[in-house]
Amino acid sequence: MEIPFTKYTTYGNNFIIVNETEKDIIPEPDLAACAVQITSRCFGVGADSLIVIQKYNKNVLQNINKDKKYWKTIPDSLSAGYIFRMFEPNGNEALNCGNGLLALADYFFSNKNMAEVKIVTEIPSSSPCVRTIGTDINENRHWVNIGKHKRVRERLTIQKIRKPVTDCIDRIDNIRIDFCHDNFQFLTLSAITLTGYLISTGEPHLVIFTDTMFSDPSKGDLLFKKKEPDSNIDIGLWFVNYIGSYLNKKYANFFPKGINVNFIKIVDAQKGLIKHRCFERGINKETMACGTGAVAVAALALNLNMISCSKITLLPHRCCLRNPDAKILIKKENGNYFLYGYPSFLCKGEFIFKTYMNN
Repeated sequence: MEIPFTKYTTYGNNFIIVNETEKDIIPEPDLAACAVQITSRCFGVGADSLIVIQKYNKNVLQNINKDKKYWKTIPDSLSAGYIFRMFEPNGNEALNCGNGLLALADYFFSNKNMAEVKIVTEIPSSSPCVRTIGTDINENRHWVNIGKHKRVRERLTIQKIRKPVTDCIDRIDNIRIDFCHDNFQFLTLSAITLTGYLISTGEPHLVIFTDTMFSDPSKGDLLFKKKEPDSNIDIGLWFVNYIGSYLNKKYANFFPKGINVNFIKIVDAQKGLIKHRCFERGINKETMACGTGAVAVAALALNLNMISCSKITLLPHRCCLRNPDAKILIKKENGNYFLYGYPSFLCKGEFIFKTYMNN
């Protein structure tokens, strides 16, 4: 099966976009398998995720529900023109993706000359919602209205571990991370105990302040240092992936659907400048950047009064190593969080989807 695609990158997040707004291309039962194949960096095109754009109408929704059985009642009364669907390299369908929506904003503007689009997200949930994406022509950038931050749904995190901080934010204490000395000899620790904050921006995020991770706050800076030229170990990368994997495996009973883990350091509270790294649950590793994670961090910092302005600049650490000028801008307006960024078109092509590999 030949699948026409367009590939984008947003701060190092790679997305393969398949446009099904004119006709069906990938059969609904094959979407997960197609995502596994096409996102493979060795046997496919290579990407963090597969994005499928569909028309928003009852027939499309019924076709989705016939295979996925997401809803008891078809959500066909929303005011939107399109559906955003994103599939991870493991085949799972994600709820939302800020950087993916930024890529779609550029795609709609470049291919359809549409400067503003209403699109349905969180398709795998019981209550999908509408996001507005668009293009700021004067600033030559794209944006997503992520909406208001929310409390993480109960089916994504068990209730007994939560300690409410606000109506939408929970704290989790005493998260013990054990280390094998052979793996962690560069810090000579056997374990650390973390505190994290739960918040949802369409995706569930656990946010950890690196200054509080160790008894010596300065050790948290290790997560944002460049790899030493003569070292075989990237301490920050190893650390983020170890803790992210540990939480998603050892604490699977706490986070039954997985959890995105964010590591942050506030650089300048007055200017709203924050360093950021994110381990993504569906991709199962740290990515170059994360849009919903950036908004979750901004919303958390604002609500905990850790920064004093409504315009926040996130520095995506992994992306900044390649592009020191990389910045993700978040603004809060009328209670909604707007994500601004600069996606880039990479290429177009056709992928040969091998359906026989599903068996």
